[in-house]
Amino acid sequence: MWRSVFLHEFIDHRITNCQALAGRPTPASLALAADDTAESGTNAAPIRRGSGFEYVLDAPLGQVIGVSCRVRLMYPLNPQPFMFPVIRLGAGAELLLWPQSHPLPDLSGTLALARLWLGSSFKNLGNIVLPARRFVEFRLDWHTSGQARILADGQLVAYANAVAPGAMLSVDRVAFGMLNLQPAATPPVYHLSRVFVRVLQRPDALAHLSKLLPRVKVADENRCHARAVGNILAQVDALRQFMAQVHQALSQNWSAQAGPAAGPFKPEAVEAHALSTEAVAALVGMLRTSDFADTARFLEPFEKFLRILHATLPQQFAALAAQIDGTKIVPEDCRAAYEQALNDNSAAFGPLIKLMTEASDRVRAIAAGN
Repeated sequence: MWRSVFLHEFIDHRITNCQALAGRPTPASLALAADDTAESGTNAAPIRRGSGFEYVLDAPLGQVIGVSCRVRLMYPLNPQPFMFPVIRLGAGAELLLWPQSHPLPDLSGTLALARLWLGSSFKNLGNIVLPARRFVEFRLDWHTSGQARILADGQLVAYANAVAPGAMLSVDRVAFGMLNLQPAATPPVYHLSRVFVRVLQRPDALAHLSKLLPRVKVADENRCHARAVGNILAQVDALRQFMAQVHQALSQNWSAQAGPAAGPFKPEAVEAHALSTEAVAALVGMLRTSDFADTARFLEPFEKFLRILHATLPQQFAALAAQIDGTKIVPEDCRAAYEQALNDNSAAFGPLIKLMTEASDRVRAIAAGN
């Protein structure tokens, strides 16, 4: 579902030695050089003002609804008090850090304000620690549901629950460093030893699910398929809008430095995440094995998950359920062809249709307050 776009691990001193989708580095990028950092012996790129790397994709990625970036970074003990860019995807997403003017009292590092440019505005995610003289891997995740988070070496350090919900990005390039800043005669501002970027596009989840279904031929498939997929994606968009509201209701903006002490997530959010993960894993397992004997493996966590959503936003849940229930995915003039295909492949699709019917019945019951 997630697509790897760019990986640079600075395995040697050839700055173009990276793995990526088809594309090319810009000429200015070729001036960047990797070396062995004195502090750790790790091969890395020293990032100065005016230096960096920009990789332009041959085919831009559209309808991007999720990004995940990992940047392994080392910052010096003596901070340079200006905001600097770390990584940028196209014109729509960029992570910047703004160090404070003095190191921490124990000299372990520097606090820096993490700022995320997403779509058309900045969002402050909170202060994070830049450890001195050692590499730390920062991971930035954003999804169109509005959730954005930063992890440092796997530990959550900043979270926001309403960052550009509903936004879709176009990614035509990956850039890291400070190419756009005026060069200055300064030592390296920081070092990079790894950059990894993945993205999630709007049709990806549906395409992944489609690969798990039995393959059948449908009359007028080319004419009908695109229209049916468009209707499904519209319903998924409505579901994402609802989930954005759920996330805002069940979480709060948070950072490791400022709190609040309760953390970013309510217990219901943690439980809902676990239940949804369990339900999806069970459904994928059934589709891969064509074994639908134990439908409770999916239906029970699915229903518990739904009840949390309903308890959180009962009116919105009922409205969404009614909207989805009243939408015809297959266009009327294509219905006969699809029904014939299902009849011809009843052995393959029968158990799945039965499972989805039971799931739909549970959605209706919960929406009705039962």
